[in-house]
Amino acid sequence: MILPRSADLVVAQLAVQQTGAAHLPIDPDYPEQRITAMLQDARPAGILTHRALAERYPDALLTDGEPDTGDGGAAPVTVTPDHPAYLTFTSGSTGRPKGVITPHRGLAALATAQAERLAIDDTSRVLQLASPSFDASVMETLMALATGATLVIPEPGPLAGELLGDTIARRRISHALIPPTALTGLEPEGLDCLRALVVGGEACTAPLTARWAPGRRMVNAYGPTEATACVTMSAPLTPGTEPPIGTPLHGVRTHVLDPLLRPVPPGATGELYVAGPGIAQGYLGRPGLTAERFTAEIGGAPRQPDVPDRRPRLPYGGRLPALPRPRRRPGQGARLPGRARGDRRRAPGVAGGRLRRRDPPPGRPGRTPEARRVRNSACWCGRWASRPRSPARRPGRHPCPTTWCPPPS
Repeated sequence: MILPRSADLVVAQLAVQQTGAAHLPIDPDYPEQRITAMLQDARPAGILTHRALAERYPDALLTDGEPDTGDGGAAPVTVTPDHPAYLTFTSGSTGRPKGVITPHRGLAALATAQAERLAIDDTSRVLQLASPSFDASVMETLMALATGATLVIPEPGPLAGELLGDTIARRRISHALIPPTALTGLEPEGLDCLRALVVGGEACTAPLTARWAPGRRMVNAYGPTEATACVTMSAPLTPGTEPPIGTPLHGVRTHVLDPLLRPVPPGATGELYVAGPGIAQGYLGRPGLTAERFTAEIGGAPRQPDVPDRRPRLPYGGRLPALPRPRRRPGQGARLPGRARGDRRRAPGVAGGRLRRRDPPPGRPGRTPEARRVRNSACWCGRWASRPRSPARRPGRHPCPTTWCPPPS
């Protein structure tokens, strides 16, 4: 579905659900290169868009085109909780974006938790703010459609700052999910209609809580793409405290573990693992990465690179260091990460180095940067008297060279 925020998008999502198929929402404002990559990975059975994009997708069905006059005689499909509901792609912050397959099973628990923790009823008005490609849009849609509330869909395009504040006041929005970054450019004065504010997608700070919590229910929500949008929610935040990511939703199990997958003691910092009915089925077309990231906990528990303390209310300790990316300067090769530069200096006979990406030969699968933190395929250029032993086997979190090659003549 290559559609902007619109009523057509919501109707199309519901229609696809009735067929037993999964939908992939794509924001048409994304760069064309990224949209192409997503379509190549997903290989959808069909594309649904509107007339304005018909030239870019000539074989697509159009939401505003001529209606289909077929008899609609397809056999009814029984949709089970394990049927895939939707496909979303990760942001790509740790490498190439990955398609995540999410089943129906976790949607009921998410809808119930939102209704209870956010005090939503049939008089509520929920703002549809998130990009269609962001799984926060699932939370927004469920907030309204699962409780009888009104889903308010603003005009397509960016919505921030004064324009966002004006939309909330003019449309009498009572419930909204807004990232902390967007809140920093918005003032709470004049927004008394906003009864419940959910923050998520980024770490929420104490100063932000002090500005926005008074006079309304403010909740901090956390959830990775590898789950059904949200797995924990805080109690209503109060000024003067560091916002926690809260407690698990109904049916969700959280584990704070050390690098050896052992529970850490109370008050210690560890890595958060999540399990339960809302966990995704894995990464589309990437069984190796799925096996690495989804551990053997019953029901599947994907490893999430977030660091909380082990307490009844999980405080957020930040994200684990991601795979370092080379920093490129004009006219130069990519800078090597500090760990790799240290290995280079320890290698005998090497006078200099430069990191260069090497793709696997056509038809042969290769390790991807997301799949392995160590032993990444890299080429080094330098001068040496004899071929030294590669330091790639040294333990560490940063990519190290596995291939040594002479400098170009």
